Amino acid sequence: MSEPKASQSAAALPDVRQPDPNMQLRKKKGMSETKTVKGHVRDMTSGGIMNHILMFAVPMVIANIFQQLYGLVDTMVAGQNLGDTAIAAIGATTALYGFILNFAIGINAGCSIIVTQYFGAHDVKTLRESIKGTLILNTLTTLILTVLALVFMKPLLNFMNVPESIYNDAYLYITVICAGMFATVAYNMGAGILRAFGNSRAPLIFVIIGSVLHIVLDYVFIAWMKTGVVGASVATIISNGVAAALSFIFIFKNYKEYLPTKEEKKVPHLLMADLARVGVAMGLTFSVIDLGDVIYGSANNSLGDLYITAYSSARRILNVFMVPLNTPAAAGSTFVGQNWGAGKYDRIRSAIRKVLLLEVVVGLVLFAIGFVFAEPMVRIVSSSEDPAVISNAVRVLHWFFPMFAPLGLLFAFRTAMQGMGHTTPAVIAGGIEMAVKVLSALFVVERIGFFATCITEPTTWVINAIWLACAYLTLFRSVGECLPQTLLMRLTPLE
Repeated sequence: MSEPKASQSAAALPDVRQPDPNMQLRKKKGMSETKTVKGHVRDMTSGGIMNHILMFAVPMVIANIFQQLYGLVDTMVAGQNLGDTAIAAIGATTALYGFILNFAIGINAGCSIIVTQYFGAHDVKTLRESIKGTLILNTLTTLILTVLALVFMKPLLNFMNVPESIYNDAYLYITVICAGMFATVAYNMGAGILRAFGNSRAPLIFVIIGSVLHIVLDYVFIAWMKTGVVGASVATIISNGVAAALSFIFIFKNYKEYLPTKEEKKVPHLLMADLARVGVAMGLTFSVIDLGDVIYGSANNSLGDLYITAYSSARRILNVFMVPLNTPAAAGSTFVGQNWGAGKYDRIRSAIRKVLLLEVVVGLVLFAIGFVFAEPMVRIVSSSEDPAVISNAVRVLHWFFPMFAPLGLLFAFRTAMQGMGHTTPAVIAGGIEMAVKVLSALFVVERIGFFATCITEPTTWVINAIWLACAYLTLFRSVGECLPQTLLMRLTPLE
C-alpha cells in the first residue's frame, strides 16, 4: 500500500537511486553468502520474468486476503452480537485509523524498497545497514505516532463528525487499537524484510496463523466475554503481535547473514537520509490519501448511522477485492526494486508491460464477480436486516467495481516507479486524490448526498491512472538509455 521531469542532468533527478558502480565486484564478494542462508531466497535479477512475478504474487495475495479478514471478521462478529451501531462505530473510525497507521506503514514500505534494491545489487554490507536503519526509523515513527494519536484522539473524532449515538464506542475502539499500533507495524516490517529477500511464503504462513487466532479471539472477547467493540481491537492487536513475533523469530533464525552485526555499529548518514527520504515520501503518499479519506469520511458521517453502516460494509468487501488487484503490482515492485539495484533496465520494462496486462485482466474479472454478487456479499458481511443499509452498500459496490481496471493500472504504474525509488509522482497522485475528496466533501456531498460517496473515489482512480501513466512514460522516454550514466550514484560513499 510511495519527480520532476527527467533530464540529462543528474542534479535534476534527486529522487532516483542508482546501483553502485562497484556492484559487480560486490556481487562476487558478497552474494556467495546466500549459500549459508537457511530461509527461502528469490533472486529476481535472472530467470523467467513472469515466473518470478507469479510465484512471488500467489503467496502474497493469499496472505493479504487473510490480513483483510481482520476487518471482515470484526464487522461480522460485531454485527451479529452487537448490532448495526457497532459496525457504524468501527466504520466511523476506519479512515482516521488508516490515516494514523498508514503513515508508519508507508515509512516501512519505503525502507523496504531500499532493502530490496541492495539485495538486488548483492551488496550484503549495505543491505545489513539498511535493515538496521529500517528498524530504527520504523520504531521511532511508530512511537511518535502512537503518542500523538492518544493525546489528540477526542479532537480528531470531533473533527470526524462521529455521531453522538456511537461516539463512546468509536472512541474506545480506536483508542485501544492505536495504543497497540506497534504490533501491526512490526508485522508489516518483518513481512517487508522477508519480501525484499524474495520470500513471500513465510509471511503467508504467519498471517494465516494470525488470522485464525484473530477469529477465535473475536468470538472469545465479543461473543463470550461481552467486551463490546474493545474486544475487536484487542483481538486485532494480539493476533498482529503474534504474527510479528513469528516473523522476526523466523528472520533471526534463517537470515542471520543478512542481519546487522557488530561491524554495522552505525548506519551511514547518507543511507539513513536515503531511507528517510523514500520512507517519508511513501508515508506521505499513504497519509495524504488517508487525510482525504478523513475529511471525506467526516462528510459521509454527517449523513447518519445508516449511511455509515452501508459504506463501512461495502468498504470491507472492496478492501478484500483490492488485494488480488494490487498484488501483481506489489510483486512487480519487488521485481523492479531488485533489478533496479542490479541495473537491469530491460528486464524492468518487460516486467512492467506484463504487470499492466495482468492488472487489466484481473480488474475485469473482479469487476464481473463483484458486480454480480454484490448483494449476497453485503448481507453476509454486514449481518444487517435493514433493506436501506443493504441497498446503499450494494449501490457503492456497483459504482466502484466497474473502475477496477483503471485502478489496476494505477497500482502498476505507481508501484513500478516506487520500486525504482522514484516517489514524487505517487505523492502528487495522493495529493490529487485528497484534493478531489476534499472538494467533494465541501461542495458535493451536501448537494447530492450519498451518491457523492459512490462516485468520488472511482473518479480519482481514473484521473490518477492517466497521470501516473504519463509520469511513467515521461520518465523512460526522457532519460532513455542514459539512465545508468546520468542519474545520481549514491551507493559508493556508503562504504
